[in-house]
Amino acid sequence: MRAQNLEELESALKIFDGPVLNFVIATTDNHIGYYSLGHIPIRNNPENIYIQDGTKSINDWVRFYSPEENPRVIDPDRGFIVTANNKIATDNLVGGISLNQVISGRAVKITEYINAHIKEKKIFDVEDMKKMQLITHDVYCQKTHKSMIKILETYTG
Repeated sequence: MRAQNLEELESALKIFDGPVLNFVIATTDNHIGYYSLGHIPIRNNPENIYIQDGTKSINDWVRFYSPEENPRVIDPDRGFIVTANNKIATDNLVGGISLNQVISGRAVKITEYINAHIKEKKIFDVEDMKKMQLITHDVYCQKTHKSMIKILETYTG
């Protein structure tokens, strides 16, 4: 079955039962969207973002987000969506869903690429899509790699 509108699509997505998955859509009537699908746990102790002792009840999962609660974006104001293994929600979302995720330096570079095209009023083509897929430059690594190398050299001789 093909969804005829966003409501039908969202209804169909509710039946997805599995691990977390990023799902991006574009419709023929000019809507775009991002859905985080799957079983995303709400933790009893969300501020503890590191490996937790599973023998202690304070570290238990309370429940999973319902499909309606999972993060989603439909028709964002900026006109595009970037998903590149980056943070899927703000830190203040109930249950701390994104506390242990970081903003991807790759997502930053893809966003810069898109914004530059928009500013220059360029039309995106297949080659642009290929270029974006191949962006691996991490802006955070660029800022920290020299310090990291010095630390490694200090401790490895």
